[in-house]
Amino acid sequence: MRSLATAALIVLLLISTIDTAVLKRLNKKSHRGIWKERFDRYIADGKIANAAVVFEKNETYIASKGWDLKKGEVKAILNGTTNPSAREQYQYGDPITVNGVEYICFLNDLTRVYGNYGRTGIIMAKMKGYIIIVRYNAKQRPQDTLSTLLELGHNEGEEED
Repeated sequence: MRSLATAALIVLLLISTIDTAVLKRLNKKSHRGIWKERFDRYIADGKIANAAVVFEKNETYIASKGWDLKKGEVKAILNGTTNPSAREQYQYGDPITVNGVEYICFLNDLTRVYGNYGRTGIIMAKMKGYIIIVRYNAKQRPQDTLSTLLELGHNEGEEED
């Protein structure tokens, strides 16, 4: 009788563990959906060309449609924006590669990093646990892109697990 009760308890624990894992995955997918929905809305409104969010904890990212960050790019972005050593952070003139395009850093003010490539550019903002990256094209104004980036940062605060 005792071993039957122990077996039943183990089965219940396994089921609850599976349910928790499934719920966590569903939550992660819905969180991805929220980010992508916001990206799509701002792109459709013409405020930004592309956007991505990179999570410090596990080096993952979520990007708008048509934008794909490579593994090496994610590591370099994290190192260039979050590394406490000023020597490792992006400096004026340093290349910042995002989606295969090499932008040139023209400002790092400890909370944001700015880069440009011709008449396009990127702005990266360091938030708690993640970095938001937005790209503007030649038809968009960098200051509008910055305000959109700040809106994105204030609307989202959760870190992906």
